[in-house]
Amino acid sequence: MSSLPPQNPYIAGSALGGERGFFGREDILREVERTLRREEDNAIVLYGQRRIGKTSILLQLQRRLPSPPFIPIYFDLMDKASLPLYEVLYKLASNTATELNLTAPNYADFENTPTAFDQNFLPQLYQTLSDDFRLVYLLDEFDVLDTGDQQDLAETTAARTFFPYLRQLMTTQPRLNFVFVVGRRMEELSINFLSTFKAADARAVSVLNPETARTLILQTEHTGVLHYENSAVKHILSLTRGHPYLTQLTCQRLFDYAVDLSLDPFTITVNDVEAAIPAVLEAGKNAFQWIWDGLPPAERIIFSAIAGQTEAGGVLSEADITTVLQEAGIRILVRELNLAPQTLVDWQMLERVDGGYRFFIELLRRWVAEYRPLDRVKDELDRINPLADTLYQAAQGFTDKKTMSKQKINYANRYR
Repeated sequence: MSSLPPQNPYIAGSALGGERGFFGREDILREVERTLRREEDNAIVLYGQRRIGKTSILLQLQRRLPSPPFIPIYFDLMDKASLPLYEVLYKLASNTATELNLTAPNYADFENTPTAFDQNFLPQLYQTLSDDFRLVYLLDEFDVLDTGDQQDLAETTAARTFFPYLRQLMTTQPRLNFVFVVGRRMEELSINFLSTFKAADARAVSVLNPETARTLILQTEHTGVLHYENSAVKHILSLTRGHPYLTQLTCQRLFDYAVDLSLDPFTITVNDVEAAIPAVLEAGKNAFQWIWDGLPPAERIIFSAIAGQTEAGGVLSEADITTVLQEAGIRILVRELNLAPQTLVDWQMLERVDGGYRFFIELLRRWVAEYRPLDRVKDELDRINPLADTLYQAAQGFTDKKTMSKQKINYANRYR
């Protein structure tokens, strides 16, 4: 009877709430704890691009924050923006009761009494806890509630009412702490949203540092199942830049590849890494799509233009970007296109090099080049933005190029 294949130690796709598979982030975990221990602070904001590992950090905080004094409660706000405020608060109270092995709250109390959470549930909860304990709400996907001004939502929904209610909680409940996770940069959020935690510290969540990423890659060395040539490790890092999900995913595929070949031990080379890339792009398509869906139209255009015109590590100058867009007949606001490259640099998706731009993460460039070429992106935007297309066609009637450009901007801005 043949023995079972070795377990793949690399974890890609799931948030990491246990010890296995989680690497680094010790600086962020320490900073959160230090912030929450200060009497004058009761909140901290963690922000970063999609799939960078923010949820895993919250789950690690739930597991590792010392108790006492903290009682961490994880709560995901995804898909809750359109719910009534009382229903969101009931779910939050239910999660809290479950974590503490207490009797579940009564739904009708929340439905009938808007202040049931802070006037009834919290006081009753505090009676069961000693004065040494403080609740820490780990609020994931918090920025999904920042839609009140853009969507036709009822005034009673969480998107409209949660922010002022939360501000009241933060100022009147001394035993409450909060860790907010948002998937956008702070300056992209609305004034109403930012006012909720205007005094809170904010910390960016970025890629893993090279040393930590290397440790992640080489975790199989001590088992003797899989080895890496040093050049292969460097190549993986050049592809992923230490992005935790993409590094895990690449190594996961390499491990499966080695097991399928039934060679023990197996040594990964640069050629092996390159051979695995198509499988990595296919396996990560949902994650890449999720990142792509978070980009505004102008940023998609710039992303696609640079991906299609460069090789690994290649740089595209601003002049070349302009030429590519003109030749493609891109129909989108000129001002937005001018701002998009710097926005992508701020999001750590591009980096500025020698007067031009290149992709921060090579694997993302390869996915965009293959699955989101410029002609396809252009067609998609033309279909979803017919007004911009109509205005552009109207501007074509002007013979003077300078006049045409000004009219295009004026017309488009009028209907923004």
